[in-house]
Amino acid sequence: MKKGFYASLAVGVIAITAVGIIAAQNTKSQEQPEHLAQIEEQAANTPETKAPEIEKPEAEITEVEAPETKVPESQEPVSQKEQPEENKEPEAEKQPKKETAPEVSQVMSGADSVKNLSFKEEEGLIWPVVGDVLLKYSMDKSIYFKTLAQYKVNPAVVIAAKEDTEVLSAAKCVVTDVSESEETGVTLTATLGDGYEVVYGQLKEVKAKVGDTIERGSVIGKIAKPTKYYVAEGTNLYFAVLQDGKPVDPLLLLE
Repeated sequence: MKKGFYASLAVGVIAITAVGIIAAQNTKSQEQPEHLAQIEEQAANTPETKAPEIEKPEAEITEVEAPETKVPESQEPVSQKEQPEENKEPEAEKQPKKETAPEVSQVMSGADSVKNLSFKEEEGLIWPVVGDVLLKYSMDKSIYFKTLAQYKVNPAVVIAAKEDTEVLSAAKCVVTDVSESEETGVTLTATLGDGYEVVYGQLKEVKAKVGDTIERGSVIGKIAKPTKYYVAEGTNLYFAVLQDGKPVDPLLLLE
């Protein structure tokens, strides 16, 4: 009997609980739409509020003058003369200057000597070497050159001389050029003054330099082997005389 009673009681409690739950859910479902409607009505009646626009202040640019920095009177700029000796270039490391004084003085003495030179035709020229004339001076007509196997004019005289024969200065002169030519070998040119010049070719062992004064009859060098232009003619001295830059016949002046 008691078991049946308790069972009926439990069923009743469960039924009452179920009815209560269903009733509560219905009440919530009815209240929710009403609550939503109230919220929507409040939102419609609420005026829109815009965020106030904040005006940005214009940035003012002001020039800031840098403060003048005065140098104390006690601080004076260091002059180059007062720089420490460590910064100065050692005198020993400086490149030595080229000594050109002797060369200049030599040229100047040569120029002074030229002014004092004077050549007189009546005094003539001495023979620089003693020998036969292999080729005469000829500017009016061509003459035959054996080595070249051709005819051409000749602005000088070609005098036969043995190798190593000393060549003498035909007159007092000042050397103006010492050079080497393919045709006449080592060649010395000197001025006699008054527009006259002499040219010696086929030389060797020439010790005179430009600007040197050579006295009449002094040795200027020796006869060298002939160049390829004078092989058939043999060893010789090429000797020319110029007057105002134009060739003249040396035989007219040689004594």
